[in-house]
Amino acid sequence: MKEDTEKFKVSILVFLSKYKEQEKETAKLAPKSHIKLPDLPSPTFSGKFQEFENFKTQFMSLIVNNDSLNESQKLVYLKSAFKKEAALIQSEQDKFDSLLNTLENRYENKRALADMHIAEIFSINKLHIESPTQIRSLSDTVRNHMRPLKNLKLESKESQILFQ
Repeated sequence: MKEDTEKFKVSILVFLSKYKEQEKETAKLAPKSHIKLPDLPSPTFSGKFQEFENFKTQFMSLIVNNDSLNESQKLVYLKSAFKKEAALIQSEQDKFDSLLNTLENRYENKRALADMHIAEIFSINKLHIESPTQIRSLSDTVRNHMRPLKNLKLESKESQILFQ
């Protein structure tokens, strides 16, 4: 019996030493979390149509999909995100879902968004000198307005060929 106890003791010691070695290896591979990243700023919305899609994506990621926040907290975050014209937006009920629906109904207006992007494309200044920098800038500006039109499924076949 004493011999069995000694064998058991040795096997436990071997097991513990292997466990400690494995723990050390895991600690070496684990990323060091001693660096504190700055808090993400809350997204803001000034009431411009072209900003809404970006605002909504960021707000959904940071606030709406955060399970630790209740509806009242989400409402406070949403109202505090409004700046300038957007600060005047009201909904029928003083609830988060109601205010978010009001925003979506107003700013996800395909016709208004398309009109705005098309007007911006037509208002681009003509090139007086065909330098690579100005051509690149013109191309980038047109692409920045074509991307949302494509997302709205309003891009023409000709523009797909030109700006690929």
